[in-house]
Amino acid sequence: MRKFSLSFLTILIIICALTLAPLPGCLQQSASSPTLGESRWTPAAVTQTRVRVESWGDVPNAGLHLPAVSPDGKWIAYLQLRTGRAVSVDSPPPGDAIAAVSLCVRPTKAAAGGREVCESAAAAPAAWSPDSKRIVFVACDPAGRCDLAIHEPATGRTQRLSLPLRRIMMPAIAPSGDRLAIVAADETADRLRLYVVPLDSPDSLTVCPADESVIGQFQPQWTADGRILFVTTRLDEAWLAQWKPGDPPRLLYRINVPSSPRAVGQAFAGLARPLSPDDRRFAYYDASMDRIVLVDLSDGKRTEMPTRTRAGCWLGPQRFATATDEELTLYDCSNGNLALLMRGPWLPRWAGGDGELVLCTRGTAPDMFGVVQMIVMPTK
Repeated sequence: MRKFSLSFLTILIIICALTLAPLPGCLQQSASSPTLGESRWTPAAVTQTRVRVESWGDVPNAGLHLPAVSPDGKWIAYLQLRTGRAVSVDSPPPGDAIAAVSLCVRPTKAAAGGREVCESAAAAPAAWSPDSKRIVFVACDPAGRCDLAIHEPATGRTQRLSLPLRRIMMPAIAPSGDRLAIVAADETADRLRLYVVPLDSPDSLTVCPADESVIGQFQPQWTADGRILFVTTRLDEAWLAQWKPGDPPRLLYRINVPSSPRAVGQAFAGLARPLSPDDRRFAYYDASMDRIVLVDLSDGKRTEMPTRTRAGCWLGPQRFATATDEELTLYDCSNGNLALLMRGPWLPRWAGGDGELVLCTRGTAPDMFGVVQMIVMPTK
């Protein structure tokens, strides 16, 4: 397993959230993973359910962040270390920690085409637009200046947006596709704040209001009606909050996440998207219990996953696929049932209609992720 030990500020810049061993950025080689092009139906542990598994090839495992699949399931973005480069513990940020990394995009099915390198010196996590036509990420130049980069996989074009901000991270594209939410610090303060950036006028920034008790605002997630859910930290506590640009932000519910930026990143490292498709529930990892917690946004009710788990994604508005190094399970929010789906180190990264999942698993080499399609079908 390749291990990276980075300074705190470097972690902030590249959003290196996978410091929760054994949460995989670091899955090891396995002979049991399906081979490329192989498709097989297997009875699942869930009663009256069977599973089809097909390998879609490998992508590099840089040990820094899990791959991100586009909302339509057709593209996968991942980080790759440049040949002969390594992340240096002692290099000042952005330094080698950024210069050594490239963001790459390829079709999820390896047979559909080769990979594209969007940009070198790229930071994760990257965020897809709702229509899957663009992916936005943070890119840095050799002088250390970091900008937003917007890449179109279908055309290969990349646009860079220069902003009057420092330490840009955690971009999220609005459902309308015309605005970004980002986390950044301005030129005069070190506090990380939430900003909204219009793509047609990137200098017209709107900052989320915050009083002096707020240490930082993190992890923005857009809802379908234009609200932004985010995590706000105050002294030794963290809250799930809501903001609609033009209105004051509002605290919703206390969540059990430490207040440091690094800890907030860890709480979401294994989640493909915290919000359920109907915007009703919000997922995060609670390190004190070593399991994922679901918060019902209508009443604040907390649901703790019955088993320890650090990675997962929503499979529709009611079902949540959870994973460990040993098994994949399916939790039903409507009745509280947890069903074992498949054994093995599956990492859900995307879910679509008709029970389709895209997951990462062990690749054909220790420094590779296997990309796998899984379809869950009832037998009746």
